[in-house]
Amino acid sequence: MNNSKNIFFRTQNIVVIYTALRILLAMQKQLGLEAMLEYRGKYLQSVESNNPLLKHAVTRALSLIDVEKIYKEVFHRET
Repeated sequence: MNNSKNIFFRTQNIVVIYTALRILLAMQKQLGLEAMLEYRGKYLQSVESNNPLLKHAVTRALSLIDVEKIYKEVFHRET
C-alpha cells in the first residue's frame, strides 16, 4: 500500500483521503450526486477563502501533477 510515487497511496495520507472519500460517497448515496458536488464546491470555497496561501500552494502543486495519469493508475493497481 505504501507507494512513494503516488501521494494518494502513501501510508501517512491514506487514512485521511479514504475517510474524506467515504464521507463524499455516503453523501452521494444519501443525498444524491448533485448534493455531494455542491457540498464539495462549498467546502473548497470556504477553505480557499479562509486560507489563500493554502489555495495558492495546492494550485501550484496541481500544476505539476498529471491527473490523467493518476486516474489511469487506479485501474492498473493490483489489490
